[in-house]
Amino acid sequence: MASVGKTEPEKKEEHKCPNCEKPIILDDMKKIFPDCKDDKKLQDCMNAYNTYMSKLGMNTCWNKAHFFAQARVEVGTSLSIHEAEILNYSTRHLLVGIYSEGQKNWKKGNPVTKEGGYYQEGTKFSKPKFSSLLKPENRHIAEAYGRKDLDANNDKKIQKCDQEKLANFVYADVNRAAKDRIGNTQEGDGWRFRGRGLVQLTGREGYQKVYNIIKDISPTDIMTDAGAMEIEKSVSLAVLTSMGFWKLRKIFSLANGCKDADIISKKIGTDVDYAGKRKAFDDITSKLFKVDECLWGKVEEKKEEKKDSKCPDDCSQCFEYQDVVPQPKINNQSGNKNHNRYKNEPRTKSNGTKYYHSGTDILAVVGTEVHSMMCGEVVHVRTDLPQNDYAKGYESATSYGNTVTIKSKDKDGKIVYHFYAHLSQVNVKVGELVKHNKIIGLSGSTGNAMHVEVKYRHIHVEAGTSYSTTGGSDGKQRCKINADLNPEKYMKSQFDDKGNTI
Repeated sequence: MASVGKTEPEKKEEHKCPNCEKPIILDDMKKIFPDCKDDKKLQDCMNAYNTYMSKLGMNTCWNKAHFFAQARVEVGTSLSIHEAEILNYSTRHLLVGIYSEGQKNWKKGNPVTKEGGYYQEGTKFSKPKFSSLLKPENRHIAEAYGRKDLDANNDKKIQKCDQEKLANFVYADVNRAAKDRIGNTQEGDGWRFRGRGLVQLTGREGYQKVYNIIKDISPTDIMTDAGAMEIEKSVSLAVLTSMGFWKLRKIFSLANGCKDADIISKKIGTDVDYAGKRKAFDDITSKLFKVDECLWGKVEEKKEEKKDSKCPDDCSQCFEYQDVVPQPKINNQSGNKNHNRYKNEPRTKSNGTKYYHSGTDILAVVGTEVHSMMCGEVVHVRTDLPQNDYAKGYESATSYGNTVTIKSKDKDGKIVYHFYAHLSQVNVKVGELVKHNKIIGLSGSTGNAMHVEVKYRHIHVEAGTSYSTTGGSDGKQRCKINADLNPEKYMKSQFDDKGNTI
């Protein structure tokens, strides 16, 4: 509800941006979906967003940019809304995995033994998607319903995929871990509520919650078979349900001011091409909707700057960021500094898959004093690991080695947790208040840093909006940061696009 008096008009003026309320035009849509040659489809998509964006809190440059970056990857550059989720998986993909890019060396299927053919080599390997089918008692489901090819990929000459039966099994709550359940408790829910829309709304629970949000602005009951199918037929409904999902997951608020598309992708809750979504946002939609020129929140930022910039004695906020070590240099291990920076350039695993570094590695000879980048309170320490060692038998749980986690409030008043790993010595305790630049420990080679060449020994630094701990008693618990912030933002020194200190 709107408040009464003079406050409300002032608030509106502070957030006012001429581009935020500006409707999307057809030319915008053609740049986002260049392979869609159906102008009516593009217009229906555009009109739906323009119609509902104010009602659902998505009338900002940032929301437009993030929403259509996600959509571009989810439904493709041809805007293929008229297809529900496709579950045309081969039995081999369901049970073993397949090469999905750069495939070669086809092994022909065997119609006698009912073994499907597959590529024996490739540049990218896709693992099985549904863990329930990997249980010994469920493998027969994949054999019975998965596709089996003979002479070429997807020729289906041995067996077609029974997508409906497969969906009803893998998406049924009874066959899913408690944390992965999506409300599919009735027979046929898996197929009835399979992925649809621009962001692939999935599951009875998701459909119901989105319907509760949009039912007052849409006449279609998406909880019925006919209504759910209508999402495939109507571009407008496909857009609206996706916007309802955006509202449900509170992405409409998270998107504003957010330049990290990965944060949005994780809230969508899929594993669909994070790199592609980053590229779509960075190279296309963020520029198309001019997020760098957006005035959303700019007045508040100016007011914040007027505040006293001196760090308070109680360490409750920090205005003077410091370096982890004097004259910091980014680790050049592998010959590319950017591989060792927060989500900068992808690394490659031994199996060929790509991934991004969760933090930034600052070079430090073992025994170097480690300084807190910000004022704050120590919320977690790990101190039990000897130098050059994991805890034997617990390598994956101790890969960070000895660590310190500090809770701070940045210049803008936002909570930030910063995390320092691979320490040989910890000099602070949980609950201790620390000023920026305080020595919190000594660098080391604990955890998986024990395998690093001496000249590449480093302090691994992460930053995030939350953290969690697992296992062990005090001093032995593992701390995991939700690494959704770039730690370099909170360092005094800054680095250029090659990783060199500016």
